Amino acid sequence: MAGRHKHESESSCASCESHPEKPTPANDVVLNKYIEAGKIGQQVMQEIIPKIVAGASVAQLCIDGDKRMLELTANYKRADTKLKRGIAQPVSISVNNVVCGYAPLLSDEDTILQDGNMAKIELGVHIDGFIGTCAHTVVVGASKDNKVTGLQADVMTAAYNGMELAIRMLRAGQFKSTEVSAKIDDLALIYQVKPIENVLFHQMEQDVLDLEMNKYVMLNPSDDQKPKIATYEFEPFEVYAVNIFMSTGDGKTKNHTGRTTVYRRLDDAAYNLKMKASRTFYSDITQKHGTLLFNIRDFGDENKAKMGVVECERHGLLKSYPVCSEADRTYVAQFKSTVIIQPNGLLKTCAVPLDTEVVDSKVEINNPEIKKILMSSLKPKKKGAQKAAAPAAEPEA
Repeated sequence: MAGRHKHESESSCASCESHPEKPTPANDVVLNKYIEAGKIGQQVMQEIIPKIVAGASVAQLCIDGDKRMLELTANYKRADTKLKRGIAQPVSISVNNVVCGYAPLLSDEDTILQDGNMAKIELGVHIDGFIGTCAHTVVVGASKDNKVTGLQADVMTAAYNGMELAIRMLRAGQFKSTEVSAKIDDLALIYQVKPIENVLFHQMEQDVLDLEMNKYVMLNPSDDQKPKIATYEFEPFEVYAVNIFMSTGDGKTKNHTGRTTVYRRLDDAAYNLKMKASRTFYSDITQKHGTLLFNIRDFGDENKAKMGVVECERHGLLKSYPVCSEADRTYVAQFKSTVIIQPNGLLKTCAVPLDTEVVDSKVEINNPEIKKILMSSLKPKKKGAQKAAAPAAEPEA
């Protein structure tokens, strides 16, 4: 993705001499907001997962998930009326080869889940702009008595272990961003799957989910992207949305026929909108969502929202999150977690573990370096602690 640069007038230069520091989890108040947002996001995810059943409407599941995020965040410190809180990323549920972004309007053609579908659920919550976001993959109808096996199990386990591997490589001062990408490629090869091409996972900040100017890790870069990739080191008190997609296909995506419904406002863009519907729409975005992601269904009148979004996007006021897909008859799995780099290790604030009693991949990881990283603890043992027992087969959540 191309970087964008904020432009300031000469008259603002005097105020630039003493920029306030950006709030980070080094501050306990900020850390607690990240943790609380993560808890709410995780709770909503855990409530949605059992509703992924045959006959369920994807549109209704997305609507209900968004309502639940708003309910739970509204109840957090309800007495503090000035505290911003709510949705950082609306619920999307992308099925089978659909990679991401599928959150249809009620007026759009819906998807009804069927047994055997692979569903990727993605969402995000914020408290005062500090974000907890996660994604999880399930197979409709799977259970301990009807396990996920074969290619579906392999691609899901690869994506989950890819997330766990990437998380552990975020330790401050140990790995570089391009090394994370290379290790994810190595892991995918073990499972005979492919990371989705050119996917970025970003450093997050207050009110910022995926700003292009922030640090990032690019997975499976295409040949034209490889020369453009920056290399970053990871530092204490940075926050990342570690987001891993794996595919049973070749990892290349294409536009899907589903309508784009998820957008965010670009705060460094300016244009005098001509249509009243567009001005009303843009004003609502600014007040309700700031620079965080939203679904256009939030604005009540879908027809006015559709008109408003066209002019706003045409003139560069919005960034779209289009629905994209892999080749037909392929499966794509996704797992995402919010991670805070701390001086003494790593903290997950929003994640749901893979249910290995339901997902049964027969692939074994024999690469000693990958295995060592996966089995490492998120936080080092305290000095003087008793010798650890044999590591568990499952990376810790």
